[in-house]
This record gives sequence, C-alpha cells and structure tokens, in this order.
Amino acid sequence: MKKWTAGMVLVLVTMLVCAGCGNESEMAAPADEKQNDPLAVAWVEDPVMVQLVENAGVEFATEEITLAREGGTVFEDWNEGVLTQIQTMGGESVISPQHLGHDIGDDCYGIDATGTCWVEWPGPPDAQDGSWYLYVRPDGEDPLLLDEGVYYYDRKSLRGNGVVMDYAAGNVIWIKPNGDYCVRLYRAATGDTLELDQFANAGAQVAIGAEDAVWVKRDADQQLYLMHCDLEGGEVTQLEQLEDGADNPVICGRFVVMHKNSGRDLWVYDLEQRAWTLHIGSNLPVFEGGAALDVPFVLDDRRIALVADTMLAPYPLAVVDLVGGTAQPLEVAPYTPLYYFPSGAKEETLADIDYAVNRIQPVTDDNTNEMMILRMTDDGVQKSAQPAEFLW
Repeated sequence: MKKWTAGMVLVLVTMLVCAGCGNESEMAAPADEKQNDPLAVAWVEDPVMVQLVENAGVEFATEEITLAREGGTVFEDWNEGVLTQIQTMGGESVISPQHLGHDIGDDCYGIDATGTCWVEWPGPPDAQDGSWYLYVRPDGEDPLLLDEGVYYYDRKSLRGNGVVMDYAAGNVIWIKPNGDYCVRLYRAATGDTLELDQFANAGAQVAIGAEDAVWVKRDADQQLYLMHCDLEGGEVTQLEQLEDGADNPVICGRFVVMHKNSGRDLWVYDLEQRAWTLHIGSNLPVFEGGAALDVPFVLDDRRIALVADTMLAPYPLAVVDLVGGTAQPLEVAPYTPLYYFPSGAKEETLADIDYAVNRIQPVTDDNTNEMMILRMTDDGVQKSAQPAEFLW
C-alpha cells in the first residue's frame, strides 16, 4: 500500500511539473529574455477573438475609395494618387478643401465625434494660390482657419514642408515652419491657440490624445527630446532625452507608443508613471524571421494592433495590452487568424487566405472598430468596410 501511494505521489508530481512547463510555454517573452529585458512584452498563446458584425459590411464601388483612418464608415476619395475629399458612402462630404485646386494631406486629417480637422495643400497647376491651410470644424459648425503658410513645391509634401498635425477630441497640435519650427496647440474648450515650443531643426513630430499632447524635437546640438503638454493647464515639460532615430509617437490612452531609437521596435512610455514601461520587439511568433514595426493601429485607450508593412505577405495580427504588458494573436474563428495585408505585399498573396485587413479604426461608441478588408475574387481584389467587435 505504501508503494502504491508513493507511486501515485510520483505521478502527481510529474503531472504538476509537466503542467508547469506547459504554462511557461504559453507565456513568452521567455524567462531568459525577460531577465535580459525586464520591459519585454509577454506573449500569451490564448487568442483574442474578433467577431465581424453580420450584414454590416459595405463593398467599395471603385478602387479609388479607401476607408478613412478614423471616423467610422467614411471614405477617402482618391483621384490619380491625390486625396480629393473624405465622404460618406452616400456622397455627403465630411472633409473637402476650402480653396480651389487644393487637396487634402493624406496623413494630415482627423475625424471624431466632436468634428473634423485637416490640412489642405495646393495641387499645381490649378491651385488658387500657393499656400497650405489648417482647418478645424466643430460638429455642426463652419470651418475655422487655424493657420496657413507658404507651400514649397520642391519639398513635395506637407511633411516635407515641415507641416505635421494631430487631432483628438476637438483639440489640434501642429508644427508650423516659419523660419524656426513652432509647435502650436488649439484647445477646443477655450478656443485659444498656444505656442508650446520653438526650435531651429526640422524633423519634429506630434501626437495628441484626450488629455495630453507630445512631440519629438531636435535642439541646436542635434539632441532629441520627448516633450509633453497637459491640455487642460497648458504646462509644457521635458519628459525624456531620446536616442537618435526616435520617431513616430502616437498616444493610446495614458501611453505614448513610439520608436525610441533607430531600431524598429516599439517602446511604450506611461504618462502617469513618467517612465518607459514596455518594449515591443519584432521577435513575436506572428513575425516569422523578425520584422520592422511601423506605427500601430490604436484600438482603444489601452490596446494596439501591431503593423509591419515591410512584410511581403499577409501575416497574423497581434494585439498588445499596454496596461497588462501582454501580446496575443487575433482570431476570427478558432485557429483562424485575423490577417493583416502589409503595404509591401503583392495582391496575389491574398489568394492563400480568405481575407486580410489593411486598416483598423479606433473603437467607436457602439464598441466596434471599423476595418478595411481585402479579399481576392475572380475579378481581382475586392475592398470593403466591415465593423467588428473585439471580445476582450
């Protein structure tokens, strides 16, 4: 009897040890990686399910129409490589240039429940004038001109001209090139415009959230800094000195997500703790052979989806919980990944899967995220807009 009891204990111990080993394999970064990099994101094998809303998808009538980056079921209307306006599927204008012959900057507009904001620039040879203009339009009101300046055609883009902006909750942060580069903030609650910073070197970038604005600037000594402004009080503080190559900040709730140096990993800065709290590397299982991480999709105020546009074929999307410090795969059915179609991939790679997403908007008030879906058909690639619910 004693031998049988001892044997049972040995079996139970073995089972517990094996179970423990299994749990370790489900959580990675691996233990040795966590020791070397305490901020490394932890990989969790259990997927987050994504449920498409039935009978809510909208197919695009032409190839020139693309789902807008935000704003729900609204669309970018492109003509010969130029973004001419943003409209509803019924043709109602959401954003349109106020000046004859001007176009919308494709990375210089914002849409949310409070209104819209955009930069328009001259499209030669039929532009009314050679200036760029920054507008904000509160919901139900006329457009308000916030700023303007001379557009230099030899620099080919608004970003090349030093004009960058971001918009959230009616507030706008932008950089105006005017000899030096001036960081300005428009606050919807007060209607005032603040000058937050000024410096001589180009290359600054901005991001704004519901309560905070940040920007990356380069000083006269070529040193980079992460700067911050509290939207309510307007106070400006220097958060961090950055390494060369730091860029592309985005705000997700209380977090800033960005490239902290010339590497293409993502780093997360917690604005409440005033510290770097998470490192998102490209060695996650969804990236076979590694990848350079680009600006992520902000899903809500604590989660992002990882984008790697240098990949040459669709890959399974992963979501990162910035509060929990974990990364998980996204699935639309058990063992069926939600794929992302990177800009570097060829269309024929879609033939190997049912569909892939190319854009995901932030969550809306109905708790859904609008996605642009690409699907290969006998007639070529079909684009559609599809709301989906992430089942956290």
